[in-house]
Amino acid sequence: MAASQLKEAFLHLSQHSVDSVQNGKTFTNWDEYMHVERPIESKLKEKMDEIDNAGGGIVLLVGSAGDGKSHLISCIKKKSDWGDGSFYNDATASSSPKKTAIDTLKEALVEYKDENIYKTCKKLVLAINLGKLNALIDDEEFKMDYKEIVKSTSPIFDDDDTTPPRNTERVKVVMFTDEQVFEFFADSSSDIPVASVFLSKIMGKIVAEIAENPFYIAYTTDIASGISPKDPIILNYELLRIPNVRNTIVQTIIEAIVRFKLIITPREFLDF
Repeated sequence: MAASQLKEAFLHLSQHSVDSVQNGKTFTNWDEYMHVERPIESKLKEKMDEIDNAGGGIVLLVGSAGDGKSHLISCIKKKSDWGDGSFYNDATASSSPKKTAIDTLKEALVEYKDENIYKTCKKLVLAINLGKLNALIDDEEFKMDYKEIVKSTSPIFDDDDTTPPRNTERVKVVMFTDEQVFEFFADSSSDIPVASVFLSKIMGKIVAEIAENPFYIAYTTDIASGISPKDPIILNYELLRIPNVRNTIVQTIIEAIVRFKLIITPREFLDF
């Protein structure tokens, strides 16, 4: 008999699991438990507060596929008093088959046209991929009607890749591309002086011996049901419970990211 409960729990972390794709609409118990706060969460809240103080406007949460935009949107939505209609995920929003993705976005952003943006009291957080944003601000009609958004976001695509976006009173930009999943330690004697608090916390959540941890509950359930301690899934989980093993896994991945200039998202790390 295999460790079915623990296997099922780990399948939630697989890229092939439907649960792994956050749609930005709901924040499940799994999402709640696995959530680890990152600096970008505070940045987003700060920009939302600025929009509140301005009386209305838009915050663009910009990044790449898999970096956690939808997860963050779902988390913030659950905590915020802005309401469901104030959050828009360009990757999951429905659209008419007769309209392009850009047309759908322009419809969603009518309140933030130049002629409306300083009149509206509506507020919006827009989660958008870099490629989609580039296509949006390159659209001729959008350039004409949404000059403030274009002016704010166009520096992101400058050739030197160093110019930050221009925040205005009513348009704020938060960049996932400014986030790293690791930290450098200049005073370390290591060949590659890096670590990752974020990834270490994720690993810690998986093995935490608490009632809220679905992995630990699945593990204890399998053990209680008579699963052999030699079951590969049980053995690997018990190895993962050893701090030095977890630290070695995280450190190996982080060193590979730095050494080979890899780009890894939280989702890819979990699937590793």
